[in-house]
Amino acid sequence: INPLCVEGQIEGGVTQGIGYGMMEKFELRNGLGTTDTYHTYMIPTAMDLPKLETIIVEAPNELGPFGAKGIGEPPVTAAAPAIRNALLDAIGIPFYRLPITPIDVLDAIKRREDC
Repeated sequence: INPLCVEGQIEGGVTQGIGYGMMEKFELRNGLGTTDTYHTYMIPTAMDLPKLETIIVEAPNELGPFGAKGIGEPPVTAAAPAIRNALLDAIGIPFYRLPITPIDVLDAIKRREDC
């Protein structure tokens, strides 16, 4: 198994999770998707990502080939909750919907200040 391929899978999964948590908003109008192009459906680019440090922890799985197991999907699941919790820690405001866009954060801060 090539470690660089594993790193790529992890980094790709984290990228998807960041997109899911902060950018990827699918909108409907009258039952039709209005986000039907990459111009209207935003996904992260290299410019949107933090510096990632990938640490591979090897724990063989006897059921996988050569002890391997799937690695592409697990990183996706942690990024959005981590973003949400980081915002909660930083500004003390809980968010309950994804994505949490910069506009959502500013609106939440303004609402808190208005109270």
